[in-house]
Amino acid sequence: MRTRRRLGTGPLALVLFFCLTLGGYGAFNVWKQHSGVADRMTVNECTKSSAKSSRRDNCFGTVVNKPPSYETSMHIWGARAGDVGHDIDVHIQGHEAVADAWSTPLIYIAVSMVVATGVLIFGLRRQPQPVRHAWGGGPPQ
Repeated sequence: MRTRRRLGTGPLALVLFFCLTLGGYGAFNVWKQHSGVADRMTVNECTKSSAKSSRRDNCFGTVVNKPPSYETSMHIWGARAGDVGHDIDVHIQGHEAVADAWSTPLIYIAVSMVVATGVLIFGLRRQPQPVRHAWGGGPPQ
């Protein structure tokens, strides 16, 4: 008969911490994308980041229907190179803008919820305890 081992406390805490961190990062991005002043911007240029580990594009644009100036030209977080020449929805926060993109933060939140649920279901599943008798030993002989 094969017995299952429960997930230890250390790995369980580590996985749950990872889930909370990933879910918090996704929630922060959803908040960041939907706070500030909603507007539309034209993406003027995008350059690849110099860091090899970064997959983000550095994109800059101007607010639609306003003359280009320091206040209307800014960095756009979350814009991609394929957006150059297109108008995109953004939320402006100070001197930077954040592109409205629902999919990425929601994927972070969904993955963290699925992993946390899986850990809680399979990691905390109680194993059958051996029968203990009042006289302190095993079964009578």
